[in-house]
Amino acid sequence: MSHIVIDENRCKGCYLCIDECPKKLLKIGNKVNNLGVHLVEFNDPDKECLGCAMCATRCPDMAITEVYKG
Repeated sequence: MSHIVIDENRCKGCYLCIDECPKKLLKIGNKVNNLGVHLVEFNDPDKECLGCAMCATRCPDMAITEVYKG
């Protein structure tokens, strides 16, 4: 099983990652970082992340890391 980790201080709120997720697991959350940006969060934490890392690849600020849990 995989999941992503979002570096809250690097996210600039472009939200490109949201459109890249094939399972639509990401959404704009309520939490705000030090830049005043609403951070991305999992839309449905009960669904399993594919671990495709498409969101991380699309992030221009390298704020997302895909983590594999075996």
